Amino acid sequence: MNKPLLSQSVIFIPKPLDSGITELGLKFPAVMLDAHIAEWRPKVAKRIPSISELLIVNPVTYYLLYKNTPKSFKKLPYPHGATFEKLHSEPEFRFEKLIQSSVEYQLAKKADIIVAPYFFTEDDNSAKFNLNLTMLSETIQFLQNKNIKKPLFGMIYIGNAVLTKGLSVSNIVARYTDGEYSNAVKGYFVAIDNFDSRMEDVDSLIGLTKLIHLLAKEDKIIFAKSIGAFGEVLGAIGSSGFVDDKETMSVEYLKEKTNYGRPKNRLYIPEIFDNANDTEVQNIKYKCNCLACNGSVAKDVVSKKRHSLYRRTDAMNELSTQPSEKKVSFMKNRIDQAIDFIDYCVKNHRSLFKKTHLLKWKQVLESAEVLAKTTKNQD
Repeated sequence: MNKPLLSQSVIFIPKPLDSGITELGLKFPAVMLDAHIAEWRPKVAKRIPSISELLIVNPVTYYLLYKNTPKSFKKLPYPHGATFEKLHSEPEFRFEKLIQSSVEYQLAKKADIIVAPYFFTEDDNSAKFNLNLTMLSETIQFLQNKNIKKPLFGMIYIGNAVLTKGLSVSNIVARYTDGEYSNAVKGYFVAIDNFDSRMEDVDSLIGLTKLIHLLAKEDKIIFAKSIGAFGEVLGAIGSSGFVDDKETMSVEYLKEKTNYGRPKNRLYIPEIFDNANDTEVQNIKYKCNCLACNGSVAKDVVSKKRHSLYRRTDAMNELSTQPSEKKVSFMKNRIDQAIDFIDYCVKNHRSLFKKTHLLKWKQVLESAEVLAKTTKNQD
C-alpha cells in the first residue's frame, strides 16, 4: 500500500451522505462510506477518494439479519434472505456468498483497507460472537489466497451491557488479539449498541475506555464508531480516532420501521461537547469563526453539517499535536473549560445547558490515567 495508513496520531473520520463534504476544501485523513450509501449515492462515492487519504467502505453486513433495511442495501452482492442458521452452518456458502462478495465489493469501490464481514452480537458468549471471529479468520484466508495486501480491520459491534462486565471486556480483547489475529489484523472499529455517551453511567463509560485501551495496547489501531463527542475523549486515552456518525446506533431501528432521523434545528457546540437547539444558541449569543459560520452562526441544515465537520476536524487536529503523555491532561483541560462555559451560560443567560456528561467524562479521564499507570507497571 503506497499511502500511509494514518497521517496523524488521532483522526476524525467523517461519514458522508451527500456531496457537500467534497465542497469544503478539506482533505481528510480518512472517510468512511457505508456500502449501501455507495449504492444510493454512486456519484458521491466516486468523488470521496479525492478528499480522503484513506477510503473505508463499511460492508454493513449486520443488516442481513434484519428486515427493515434500506432499498439500496438490497443492491449489494450479499446472500439476502439467508438466515443466521444457514450462514452459521454452511461454511462454503458463507465463504463464497458473504466473505468473498464483501471483500470484492470493497475492492471494486477502491477501499484502502478491508473491513471483515460482521454481525451484531449482544455479548461475548453467543454463536454470533464466535461466528464473527470465524468470519474474521475466513477473511484473512481469502486475502492470503488472493495475495491481497491491503490492511485488514475487524468490526466489534456488541451490546451495551458487556461494558460493565470486566471478564467479558478482557475476553473480547483476548479473543480478538490472540493467534492469527495478532499479526494479520491491523486494527478494529468498536461500536456499542444503544450507547449514548452523554447518558451512560460512569461504569459503562469506563468499561468502553478499558476495552479500547486494552485493544490499543495490543498494538492495534482502534477507531470508535457512533459515539458522538465522546470520541474526542477516547482519542486522548488510546483510540486512533472516531467515526462521525449518529451519536448512538441501535439494531432496534432495523427490526421495525422507525423514524430515527436527527432533529434539524440543532447545532454542535464544541465548547460544551454537545448539541444545542436554535433557541439556546440564540439565547447565549453563540458565535463561531469556522468557515461555515464566518463569525456568525450556521442556521440552515447544510451549514450546520459543515460547521460540525470543520470543528470536529480542528479538534482532532489539535489533539493530534499533543505528545502521547499529555493528551489526557490536554483533554481534561478542555473538559474543565467546557464546564466553566456552561456555568457562565447558566448564570448569565439562564441557559438550560447541562454539565452532567462532562463531569462523568472527567471521571473517565482520571480513571484512564490510573489504568495507564497500572498496565505500565504490569509490563
